[in-house]
Amino acid sequence: MFKKLSFSAKLLAGTLFLIVVSVLIMGGTNYYSILQSVDDLGAAMVQGASEQFSRAIRMQAEITQEKVKSDLLLLDMEINRSGSLALNPAAPIACNITNQITGLQGKRLYPCPDIGGEDPQWKLRTG
Repeated sequence: MFKKLSFSAKLLAGTLFLIVVSVLIMGGTNYYSILQSVDDLGAAMVQGASEQFSRAIRMQAEITQEKVKSDLLLLDMEINRSGSLALNPAAPIACNITNQITGLQGKRLYPCPDIGGEDPQWKLRTG
């Protein structure tokens, strides 16, 4: 069948065959190079996102630590302004306690904190 075709038809068929083979080879080569590039890009994006997330968590931890420090300083100033902190065993506070591991519950009496000679037991019960 190929022998009966004219020279121009054979030339056209050969040219088309070479074009198709060239496109397939280039397409396959591009596919594998793009596949590697996409993998590298995905890995870089995940690494960048994890680094950014880590920085955000560290920043939030620093902000929280600064807030705790300032709150503790304020508490210390208020306690010093009101007087000293002591425990008053004469006025115990009843608390329900639960063992987090076994789930056992019970009641326990704790001495009431006394700040500057004031009895804050009513404040602890009302919140």
